[in-house]
Amino acid sequence: MLVAIVTGPPWWDKRQLVEIAFVLMILVVIAVFIYLRAEHWRMSAVLEERSRMAREIHDTLAQGFAGIALQLESALRRPESDGETAPVAMALHMARQSRREAHRSIAALRTLHTDQSLENMLRKVLQPQVAGTNRELSFSSLGTPQRLSGESEGQVLRIAQEVVANAIQHATAKRITVHLLFENQRLLVEIEDDGRGFNVSAAPGFEEGHFGLTGMRERAASMKADLTILSGSHGTKVSLAVPIPRRRPLWKSVPPWTHRLGSPLRSWLSRSHRSEGYRL
Repeated sequence: MLVAIVTGPPWWDKRQLVEIAFVLMILVVIAVFIYLRAEHWRMSAVLEERSRMAREIHDTLAQGFAGIALQLESALRRPESDGETAPVAMALHMARQSRREAHRSIAALRTLHTDQSLENMLRKVLQPQVAGTNRELSFSSLGTPQRLSGESEGQVLRIAQEVVANAIQHATAKRITVHLLFENQRLLVEIEDDGRGFNVSAAPGFEEGHFGLTGMRERAASMKADLTILSGSHGTKVSLAVPIPRRRPLWKSVPPWTHRLGSPLRSWLSRSHRSEGYRL
């Protein structure tokens, strides 16, 4: 018995080939769109990192060197017979402070190049500050950990470094606690010590060569965070409330017209699943 093929398989039909070509074109467009978005995100991350490093250098080394230069210029303008060495001593103090700030910046930058949680990053940068001393540093965390932006995490690390350094150098604290509280749209960082307190309103500022409190407030303001410092005879407590912006799901970032491109694909798939068979 002879069998004659009246027509070929349905996918050989000209209409089907056109639909397949159209679907492939849609997939190419989507692939190009995803690639361009990924490149945009990558470049945004690079620019954000460069801007953050530029601000880091400006807020630490540049300001420190500017203060040192002013003090040395003041010393040079004095008569040679004047034996006062206050400007030179202040310049030396600023140089040492700038060196410490540079070390802290390097430690924070190196730590940020990891996928660790914020608590682990704080441990990594704060533990060396108490190493070799009799100070006790403890950490605790409550809530579901959430990642901040690279800029905000860097600022949190730098503020925490400054608070712990002040507790060790000026308050002579024996015990320092760092507590993280992750809420829905806010991160609360609390650092408390048992050292001798100080008068927050009368604390020396950058005019006297002390940049700690001023720098902490500027860093908090840069990420729209609230910084609160409470100090008394029983110790000091620093609270930093950092807002966590609500992030949009990835699919909401796709332009609306890409949803319409999926309609021909769904239509073709539904037709392909129907049983068409062969005509003999």
